[in-house]
Amino acid sequence: MNYHILNGDSLKTEFPTEISGRLLVTRECLVEGKLQGDSLEELAHNRAKFIQQAYGYSQESYLENVLPEFEAMRNIPADAETNLWFEHDLFCQVNLWFVASLLAQQPNRKAVFLVQPSEDSPYNFPAMGKNGLEKAYQNRIQLSSEELNALAKMFEAYRQDDMNKLVEIAEANKTRLPFLLPAVKAHTERVDKNGQLGRPKACLKTILEEGQCNGLYEILAEFTKREGIYGLGDLQVKRLLDELSSSEV
Repeated sequence: MNYHILNGDSLKTEFPTEISGRLLVTRECLVEGKLQGDSLEELAHNRAKFIQQAYGYSQESYLENVLPEFEAMRNIPADAETNLWFEHDLFCQVNLWFVASLLAQQPNRKAVFLVQPSEDSPYNFPAMGKNGLEKAYQNRIQLSSEELNALAKMFEAYRQDDMNKLVEIAEANKTRLPFLLPAVKAHTERVDKNGQLGRPKACLKTILEEGQCNGLYEILAEFTKREGIYGLGDLQVKRLLDELSSSEV
């Protein structure tokens, strides 16, 4: 059986029926929150607590709807064909690195392919339509075991907040995986430092000061237009807006 690991449920909704295989969905936002855990199960329980605190999504729902997908990914047979459908934004990339870390636990895994979005839609698979998705599948690239391990190491470096290692791995793989460097750069620039706002908050502050957007979704649309590299959704943008508001009190 072929497997397709998707970056979210919106892609699952649009996924072409002409492409056969079992669909597994990455229902996480690992770009946010702590990532402690010496095992998948421990990490999942810690993430469940964070998701509940941050977004009100119950721990029970997380363990019922998110963890089983990850367990299924980890247990994909080593000789099965596995297709990774992830966009180029930071949100998607961190999830991709984590999925790679699950797959890399089986050292003899061979047929792993990366399906990438088109150049004119690097952060939005569903916008490509079914024909575009089929073309993306036809143009997929096969990852070597070294490349899969490199992506897995990206997650470990990200989890340890090792910026130098992230840059080092991204640089070493820029020929075949050129999307890594922009995502890493975006990550290094998103943290508030020395009293200066990180890139996402600075952008949101500018949008608010311009006063042209009314409500969360207009702000999100404008933020995505300017900083699509982050791939943040409404929940993440709302948290950043709340943090901005708190810092100004």
